[in-house]
Amino acid sequence: MSDKIVDLKPRGAERPAVRPAEVWHCQVNLRLTRIERMLRRLEWQIWVMLCGGCVLIGSGLVDWLAGH
Repeated sequence: MSDKIVDLKPRGAERPAVRPAEVWHCQVNLRLTRIERMLRRLEWQIWVMLCGGCVLIGSGLVDWLAGH
């Protein structure tokens, strides 16, 4: 009966060591992702302001042309 007993290794006990360079790259990637997201929001805000300004100028032009 003792022939059938096998020592099992617990799962996850032997994790490979994480290199510091990998941690650094992950942090840089996270920061760059946040910067890209912020720039994307800023770009949309600029487009909204530009389109709103064009609408105001266009409506003012239409009012001016209707007056003459």
